[in-house]
Amino acid sequence: MKNYPDQTSDELKFAREAIASELQYLQEKEWRVFSWASSIQLGMIGGVITVAGMHGFLFPLPHRLLLGTASFILTLYSFVWIRQSLKREENTLAVLSKYDADLVIESAGWSIKTPQIGYLLTILMVGIAVLVTIWLVDVPLAVRPLGLAVCT
Repeated sequence: MKNYPDQTSDELKFAREAIASELQYLQEKEWRVFSWASSIQLGMIGGVITVAGMHGFLFPLPHRLLLGTASFILTLYSFVWIRQSLKREENTLAVLSKYDADLVIESAGWSIKTPQIGYLLTILMVGIAVLVTIWLVDVPLAVRPLGLAVCT
C-alpha cells in the first residue's frame, strides 16, 4: 500500500467507502442547492411576467430594486456555495483516487469540470435572466435596449 502504508486492506476499503460516501453527499447537496436556487429564480421570472400581464399592473422602482437585490443575493449565494462545494469535491476525488490506486481499483474517470460548468454557468445565466425580466417588464418597447420584446 504505497499511499497509506500503515493501513490493512480492510481498513483501506472501509476508508475508501467513507470517502466515496462523502463524494456522493457533496454531489447530492450541490444538486439540491442548484435545483432550489434555479427553481426560485425561474419562479421570479414567471411571477413577474404573470403579474405584468394583469390590467393596471404597476411595478415601481422600489419594488424592482427589492426583487432585483433578492435575486442578486440568491444568485451570488448559490454560485459561491456550489463553487466551494465543487472545490471540496475535487479534493475528495483526489483522496479517493489515492485509495483506488492502493486497492488497485480502476478509476471511474470522473471529472470535476463537467458539473462545474453546468451548475455555475446555469445559475449565472438564470440570475441574469431574472434581472433582465425585472428591469424590462412593462417598459415601453421604444426604450428597451436592443429592441428586446418582453411579454406583457
